[in-house]
This record gives sequence, structure tokens and C-alpha cells, in this order.
Amino acid sequence: MFEGLKKFRREYSGEIWLEVMLVKGLNDFALEELKEKISQVESDRVYVNVPVRPPAEGWVEPPDEETIEKAKELFNAASIETPAASRFIAAGEGIDAVLNVIKRHPMNEEEVRDLLTSQKIDPKPVLEKLRSCKNVKIIEYSGRRYYRYTTAE
Repeated sequence: MFEGLKKFRREYSGEIWLEVMLVKGLNDFALEELKEKISQVESDRVYVNVPVRPPAEGWVEPPDEETIEKAKELFNAASIETPAASRFIAAGEGIDAVLNVIKRHPMNEEEVRDLLTSQKIDPKPVLEKLRSCKNVKIIEYSGRRYYRYTTAE
């Protein structure tokens, strides 16, 4: 992948924005090595990101704040490690719309409410249905309640 990025940089004259996902215990200890690789890609912008939604793997955690700050300084990067307000567009309405999104992407309760409100649907009964749906797992992560689709066991 790294060689592909360098090759792409040589062939592409437009801007390249690089996003670096830092994961505790996976790559957060190798910031100097990452800095060297980033410099070889010659990107126009660098962003530091961390897991802000429930990850697929339970062991995945964001690094500590000190590491994030060090990475931003080393990489001359902007930070995008805080969750952005998401506006989801989904096929279907009501619970079908929510299920269509969470099959691909966990949604927090605020995002579910926003999606339903944008469809002029009362979120309360839909949230009740989600809580009782056998294919929906509710996950508490970073102080928020998330809904994730899962295959029933």
C-alpha cells in the first residue's frame, strides 16, 4: 500500500490528503517511522484520526491524548479525532432506513434521532423497536449509545 501511495504521488498532480488512523498498541508507538513514511508520500495535508465509533474488533482502542498531540506535531497534521455530526441519507423510511445504515456503519442514538426527524418520523417508537430487534446490538462506547446490526446468534 505504501509503495502504491508513493507511485500515485508521482503520477497524480492534484492534492493528496492523507489520513492516519492511530490505534493504541498497534501503531501509536511507531510515530517516528510513520513520520518518515508520510514524508515520502509528499501529501498536501495530513489528518490524524482515532477510533471514534465502536470498532469491529474489541481490542481496538484510541491512543492517549498525549500520543495524539505528539502525532499531530510530528506529522504537521490537523486533528479529526472527534466525531463529526453525521447526517445520514438512507434508503427506506423509519426502522428500515436505520437498519440500512447500521448494516454498514454503527449509528449513535443522536444520529438515529436526526435521521428519523429528517424523515418527519417520531424517533421514540422506532428506538423502542431497535432495542427489541434481535439483529441489533446496543453498544456503549465513549459515553454514547450506538446501534450496530449483527447476525442473530
